[in-house]
Amino acid sequence: MVVEDVFVPDAAVSLTRPADAWPPIPNTVIGAAMPLVRAEAAVHVGQLRRTWVGREPTTGK
Repeated sequence: MVVEDVFVPDAAVSLTRPADAWPPIPNTVIGAAMPLVRAEAAVHVGQLRRTWVGREPTTGK
C-alpha cells in the first residue's frame, strides 16, 4: 500500500517497528494455522467434486 501526500503528526504514532521485521507471535500463529486452513479448504473442494461427479448438466428447463 502506498499513501502519498499524507501528513501524520509524531504524536499520533503510538508504535514504530522496522519495516522488514516480523513479530514472532504472528509468525507462530500463522505457521500453525495455515496448514489447518488449507486442509479444510481441500476437504471442501473434495466434497464439491464428489457432489458434482456424474450429474447431468442443467439445461435451465
